Amino acid sequence: MKNNTSMITSGPNPPRKTDGVSGSIHVCFNSNVPTLYAKYKGSWYKTTLEAMNAVDRKELLRVVKIHQWYATDGNADYIPFGASQVESDSTTDSLNDDTLFIPPYDGELESIVIVSATGMGAAAGNTRIQLRVNGTNGAFIQETIANELPKKYTFKKDNTFRAHDRVRIKITPGANPKNVTATSIWKYKVA
Repeated sequence: MKNNTSMITSGPNPPRKTDGVSGSIHVCFNSNVPTLYAKYKGSWYKTTLEAMNAVDRKELLRVVKIHQWYATDGNADYIPFGASQVESDSTTDSLNDDTLFIPPYDGELESIVIVSATGMGAAAGNTRIQLRVNGTNGAFIQETIANELPKKYTFKKDNTFRAHDRVRIKITPGANPKNVTATSIWKYKVA
């Protein structure tokens, strides 16, 4: 789309950058002449209908998922989806009901924010997170998780999946994270 359009830098009544989401289309009437603006990959562009017809018609949908669990040790685990009494203390297939997710569309794991409350114990420390798709681990991201402070992991690679893949999020903490709350952001490509 960038090849067919020009970036909005000025002009009468351009849309605010906070309007809409990726894939939004706005029509502004300036002097009774309709002007078409489109948001593509976070930037606004002044465009034409011909240029819009050349864009892939797949819409993007972001979904937020919650994760809550109590860790019993500092071993590698799969993060459960939704609220769970206790996560698996291993990375086996024994707890598919808590730790396995089947996405309805192609997409990617965009980010995850984690808060660990260890009480009087040590913080979770250097903690690795990675996406696991169909039994294959992607590259991990490592951040240091302090006690009761949110830490965001943003994925740039090894974070994609296809519709109906078997998807898990693997966590390898430096120490027992104990009471954990997390929010993950998933971006789907909806036809």
